[in-house]
Amino acid sequence: MAPITTFFVPALQLQFHEGGVFLPQLRLWLDPHEPQLGPERVFVSHAHSDHTELHREVILSAPTAKLMQARLGTQSIEHVLDFGQPRSFHGSAVDYTITLLPAGHIFGSAMSLIDMGGQSLLYTGDFKLRQSLSAEPCQPRHADVLIMETTYGRPEYRFPPAQEVMVGVVRFCRQALDNDETPVLLGYSLGKSQELLCGLGDAGLPFMLHGAVYKLTKIYEQFGQCFPPYEPYEAARAQGRVLLCPPSVAGSAMLRKLGRTRTAVMTGWAVDPGCRFRYGADAAFPLSDHADFPDLIEMVKRVNPKKIYTLHGFAADFAQSLREFGFDAQALSEEEQMLLALDSLSRKAADSRSSLSSAEKAAATGSGVSELHHEPLGRAEVSASPLLDLRASGEPVDSFETFPSLRLAANWKKCVCWPGICNPSSRHPFRLLLPGLPGRPSPRVKTRSCNSVGLHCAKQFVRWVASRQPTSTVST
Repeated sequence: MAPITTFFVPALQLQFHEGGVFLPQLRLWLDPHEPQLGPERVFVSHAHSDHTELHREVILSAPTAKLMQARLGTQSIEHVLDFGQPRSFHGSAVDYTITLLPAGHIFGSAMSLIDMGGQSLLYTGDFKLRQSLSAEPCQPRHADVLIMETTYGRPEYRFPPAQEVMVGVVRFCRQALDNDETPVLLGYSLGKSQELLCGLGDAGLPFMLHGAVYKLTKIYEQFGQCFPPYEPYEAARAQGRVLLCPPSVAGSAMLRKLGRTRTAVMTGWAVDPGCRFRYGADAAFPLSDHADFPDLIEMVKRVNPKKIYTLHGFAADFAQSLREFGFDAQALSEEEQMLLALDSLSRKAADSRSSLSSAEKAAATGSGVSELHHEPLGRAEVSASPLLDLRASGEPVDSFETFPSLRLAANWKKCVCWPGICNPSSRHPFRLLLPGLPGRPSPRVKTRSCNSVGLHCAKQFVRWVASRQPTSTVST
């Protein structure tokens, strides 16, 4: 089990664990990534799969409840709240009220404004301040404490107006149709596909929806949303139509059976050079249902909090940017916590290197691994620690006292990208030098696809680091 990091703000305690936030005094979880079956309640901000689980008792909006039921078949105890209407609950140590506010991310997405003991906290979940065509407009309010998602928390992530993006998408579709190719637009079946339908409605294009997209679009219509004409996917009738499909369809047998196709992925990561190659698509358009960097800054200004916690994505980078702007900000998610733990190890490594033998010092300088390029664990880098050639040592690694300056290393063959952004079907190989881990004590070299380095190997290593550190406690 990964460690729980605890933060204290006046009259309130926050715990960050496995991507979710827990308020123990309220017995309330905010978007946990694991099922919660105990007495705690769970706030579910929206119905994307990375924010939903089979929880016992949930607080959510009506559209999110309906969409979750369609996707998961949940039988949870539901507290369905209207936007703007406060609801009181009993916590373990204090009573509190929750008010759901539209988040602008997808239809039904909500922020939670929590008031308890004279203090207020706003948890954004995923949000977007830019105007959406298929989601309620975002409506933040002032709060003392702000917990915000920061998926695109770097200055280079500035998205063009959606209308300009749609013009490019229409051009892409018409060119494909003129060449007797089937245009396939890849976007999440919930949120992105419905936004595309609305944005392309005036183009007069004939739309055909993948089964998952079709099912969820019908739920939107139950709540009064309107879309241009469309029909469910049928392979025999797909030619001459624009297909809206989830990204998982890229490279699938479904597309191969259609003959000549042209694919375009809709994602904020299209700002990055080479994005289309990572997704295995012919084109990439920067259409996102998340806040870009200017939106993130604007959110902070509108909420005007005393304390800010950043979560997910480039959380540590954005927290640092806010501190440079004079805000009291700190990253909740694992990146900044990993950095703190690894910095501590780096100091221990520096102290221990003075006692190394000549042979050990030679190994510590990285001799025998000159062809390897170090991978900084998603920016959590031990800048002072040299790379040890574990292949040369041939010894099991069971503690940081054995090898105090351990570091992962990777040799990128074809691409350099951020972990987790790559399309899993893109099998760009690299070699990863791994230390021994609990249950697998022998060092080894693994070959993995490039999207795996942050999501699998590096997390294992850093969780091992964190498990050997005392629980972090921060006072504000």
